[in-house]
Amino acid sequence: MMGSMIFLPLYYQLVLGETPATSGLMMLPQVGTMMISSILGGYVSSRTQKYELLLVLGVGIGFLALAMIAFCARHGAPAFSFLLCLGGLGVGMGIGMPNATVIIQNAVPGNALGIATAMMAFIRSLGGSLGVALSGGVMALALRNNLYALPEKIDVSAFLENGMAAVQALSPAMHEEVREAYKKSISASLNVSSSFMFLAFLLIVGLMVRKKMIVTRG
Repeated sequence: MMGSMIFLPLYYQLVLGETPATSGLMMLPQVGTMMISSILGGYVSSRTQKYELLLVLGVGIGFLALAMIAFCARHGAPAFSFLLCLGGLGVGMGIGMPNATVIIQNAVPGNALGIATAMMAFIRSLGGSLGVALSGGVMALALRNNLYALPEKIDVSAFLENGMAAVQALSPAMHEEVREAYKKSISASLNVSSSFMFLAFLLIVGLMVRKKMIVTRG
């Protein structure tokens, strides 16, 4: 999830040709739907008490949205497709994250609520940082390999150091080749993010099944 917020604005600028301001505004569907779904999800969970089911639902929606974002990035989909997928990602985050907090708090005694909540926030932040670092490493490695594979040779190290200025100085034909290299590289990093989200989904489902089996045997 964090990878999408970090690398999608870069994709918007380098591949879709959007301005930095527009790239930032295009992230609003994720923020808006996350806020709305967290309110509605909290209302539903307080009425139904189905915290685990809502967590699975939220993580599943998040995985599908991330996978669709990676697919759209790989195939150069129009901006509207990204907005829809980001809205879905926000829905998944809004449903899943609050219920994860409730599940953790319900699993510990009252005098340990603060410790458990703080530990969960720390682990979530740590996981986000590691995920962004891993996705960034994948993108950098893929970008370097794609740039070295271009028909017209360029100074890759100098090109990467100069960033947008180097991209804007390219000829139209070369600009298209570099645009394709960035598209493949950023989509590779998004594939990594969606893969980890899928692993999280499987882990949560497995824990739910194990809990149900324990309750049944007891």
